[in-house]
Amino acid sequence: MNWIISFLKDERGLEAVEFLTAAVPVTGGAAVAFVALKEDIAAKGGTLIETIAVTPGTGP
Repeated sequence: MNWIISFLKDERGLEAVEFLTAAVPVTGGAAVAFVALKEDIAAKGGTLIETIAVTPGTGP
């Protein structure tokens, strides 16, 4: 019975758990945002490439 109380009072390793608890929602939020915005990012990237593209032989 004493080992259970000792185990519950032991705070070693809690910092890693706290870090993981904070990191998971941040990473998940970034992934959700990227998935939601990926088509817009691709479209704007294509537009940017078309805008700055130089036809060979017609340089500035």
